[in-house]
Amino acid sequence: SICNRIGIRNNNSSFSICDILFLCFVSLHILDMEKKTPRKKIIFLDLPVYKSGKYTPELTGESVENLKRTPLNENHKALGAKMVPFGGWEMPIQYSGIIAEHTATRTHAGLFDVSHMGEIFLEGKKENLLHLLERITCNSVSSLENFQVHYNAVLNKDGGLVDDITIYKFSDEKYMICSNASNYENVFSHIISFPNEVNIQNESVKWHQIAIQGPKANEIFSKYLSKDLDYIKYYRFDLIPFNG
Repeated sequence: SICNRIGIRNNNSSFSICDILFLCFVSLHILDMEKKTPRKKIIFLDLPVYKSGKYTPELTGESVENLKRTPLNENHKALGAKMVPFGGWEMPIQYSGIIAEHTATRTHAGLFDVSHMGEIFLEGKKENLLHLLERITCNSVSSLENFQVHYNAVLNKDGGLVDDITIYKFSDEKYMICSNASNYENVFSHIISFPNEVNIQNESVKWHQIAIQGPKANEIFSKYLSKDLDYIKYYRFDLIPFNG
């Protein structure tokens, strides 16, 4: 399967952020079904803001008033999505039906709103960043190259799991942690509980992600960007300016 994950930093959304431009990232995961060789690519883009509308669905369980909405919330409703509470967010669970959508994604491509994921940025001196990241995670961060990503986990002081994450290395002085929707606040609180000399910012409310998944995802997104993406190798990412 192929997965394009697009993360959008929204500076003019319903979350009371100021700017009108935002940064977006795309990760592309390709699984070669014959060779069974996974590859993952991430691309960062500049895109315009889309503001979501009012919250109207009737839901049970989590409080309707307290649920967060993504910038694509009104689009989901207009397309007939079944909306449900998930990790404190109102999220679409299906449109035409699970089987039809599964088949479409496995044979062509599917588009998924995963804007509920968390994004935590860490900046500082190389030695300070590595000291902190190597202390709180269980996979070696020092081996990462610039524009490389790896799977990792944040551990508590007893060695237990806080959350599984992916770490993006922009440079020796900048990293990003992507964590799960319902847990990114716990991850952030845990990280800042350690004495450190690092600038740590939880920017999760400024970012939104869109995932394009399926065997046609690379073809679709390459055409959309008018750019060949094959140069981005397994678990790597790139910065690509784009005006939508």
